[in-house]
Amino acid sequence: MSRSGARASTRTRAIAQQIMSASTSAPQPEPPVLFESNSAVRTYILNRPSALNTLDEPMLALLRPKIEEWSASDLCRTIVGSSVGRAFCAGGDVKAVLENASDSKTRAQAIDFFKRE
Repeated sequence: MSRSGARASTRTRAIAQQIMSASTSAPQPEPPVLFESNSAVRTYILNRPSALNTLDEPMLALLRPKIEEWSASDLCRTIVGSSVGRAFCAGGDVKAVLENASDSKTRAQAIDFFKRE
């Protein structure tokens, strides 16, 4: 192999290693709620299948403003709820609510969760 061929081969290997390391870096976690728009149909997809899609604070923070936005829009005619996994939604995240309720400093958060759920 010629000297220029060896350099090209070395560069190609370096580029391949860079691409592989970039593509195998830590994956970004998916959001707990996904949103889709298709014509006049808006869909939210609950995306916590490992927790049976129980509603928690981050999900409520994403869902409520989006649903309110869609409800106020003349372009939206139908809102569809869906989910990933075997359960649509197993209710509120009781574990998180109990943790908040058991501490007097965070008890108000537990009460607020039920108001917003």
